[in-house]
Amino acid sequence: NYANACFLITVMGLGMYGTLILQPELLEGLLNYPVLTTGLIMAPRGLASMAGMFLVGRLINRVDVRLLVLIGILLSALGTFALDWYDLRINFFWVLWPMLVQGVGLGMIFVPLAIIAYSTLPPLLSAEAAGMYNLLRTIGSSIGISIVSTLLTE
Repeated sequence: NYANACFLITVMGLGMYGTLILQPELLEGLLNYPVLTTGLIMAPRGLASMAGMFLVGRLINRVDVRLLVLIGILLSALGTFALDWYDLRINFFWVLWPMLVQGVGLGMIFVPLAIIAYSTLPPLLSAEAAGMYNLLRTIGSSIGISIVSTLLTE
C-alpha cells in the first residue's frame, strides 16, 4: 500500500502541479489580468481543496478510501481536462469552474491516499514514511513544474 501510494502521489504531483503554473501565465500574460485579479481567481482552488478535505473527513468512515481517491482523481482530471478548452476569448466562469472542480478533487485525494499509505506500516516507521511520502510528493511536483516551465519557454 505504501509503495503504491508513494507512486501515485509522485505522479499526481507531476501532472497536477505542472498544470498549475500555466494558469497564471495565461491570465496575466495573454489575458492581461492584473496580478491581484489573477491571485483572486486562483484562490478558490485552495478553498475548494479545503472543502474536498472536509467532505472526505465526513465520508472516510462510510466509504472505501480507494473509492474516495478514485473520485478525487476523476474530479481532478476533469478539471484539468477542461483547461484544454481555454482560449483568448475565455470568460471568468470558464476560468473558475475547472479550478473549483480540480481543487475539490485534489482535496479528496490527499487525505485518503495518506491513510492508504500509512495503514499497513508499523508505527515505528511512521515518521520516516511520512517524510519520504511528502518528499516524493514534492519531487513529483517539482519535476512537473520544471517540465512545464521548460516547455513554456521553448
